[in-house]
Amino acid sequence: MTGVDAERPPRLHRPRWGVRTLWLLGLAFLSMVASNALHDSGVDYWGLLPLAGMVVGLVGAVYCTYRGLRSFSWLQR
Repeated sequence: MTGVDAERPPRLHRPRWGVRTLWLLGLAFLSMVASNALHDSGVDYWGLLPLAGMVVGLVGAVYCTYRGLRSFSWLQR
């Protein structure tokens, strides 16, 4: 390392909001598939778990989309 490299602060990695949005939409999709599978098999006592997964997935995806659009800029800093 040179003296210039030692003085420079480390680069901070920006969060990848699009990837997080896709993961949360995947969670919502899997919750819908699980809900269908449970309904087809006649299981009634696990009904709220897929609903909770879908709500968490969709609300989280909306939040990540909002944060990603808010932090987006056409010009790199």
